[in-house]
Amino acid sequence: SRAIGSISEIGGGSLNESELLATSISVAPGTKETTLFFFKENRHGSLSLSNPGGFEANMGDQSESYLLETPNAVIWKLVDPLPGNWRVDVRGIDGLLTGWSYSTNKYDVALDSQEPLQLDKPGILIAHIREGDNLALVDNATLLVRITTPTGAMLVHEMNDSGVAGDAVASDGFHAVTLPSLATEGQHDLQLELSWPDFDHKISSQATFDVVAFPQ
Repeated sequence: SRAIGSISEIGGGSLNESELLATSISVAPGTKETTLFFFKENRHGSLSLSNPGGFEANMGDQSESYLLETPNAVIWKLVDPLPGNWRVDVRGIDGLLTGWSYSTNKYDVALDSQEPLQLDKPGILIAHIREGDNLALVDNATLLVRITTPTGAMLVHEMNDSGVAGDAVASDGFHAVTLPSLATEGQHDLQLELSWPDFDHKISSQATFDVVAFPQ
């Protein structure tokens, strides 16, 4: 009832008892919980879960894990999981198997720029990453802004916290980008997308800003 987003398919297929299936699940930094769902056609066979260090779940790190296992379903819930690629090994299953995952992250992204940008003039957008109500400093992450103009054109720019291209102070947690001149008046939709190059995970939020000829 409190879920945001949707579950993602990990993989699966039709197996026989002699086959071994290994699949990896990428867990991003800042993940609060990850739940893994596996459904199998046959009650026989086994599944094991290892953390990025190669240890079985709940061994070798500080992550909490909870396991619910029935003849046809295996569900792991990981609390504050270690970031990286977790591995699931499947053995001795004869029949269909499907795997799914769902994660919640403690980070989100907020747009700070509230004033309209001027038509046909470069403009600056500013955003920050937050953890709850607090500013968060996140290492090794990329923040993109995807802008859709009123005419449907798509613009993609990378924001920075390096003190250049519109960013006033380096490493203060506020990311900025200087946009080229925008030639269309009206409301522009944007999506802020936070991602980690080493992890298959993205966090996004949506906002809007206006472009006007003579802003007050």
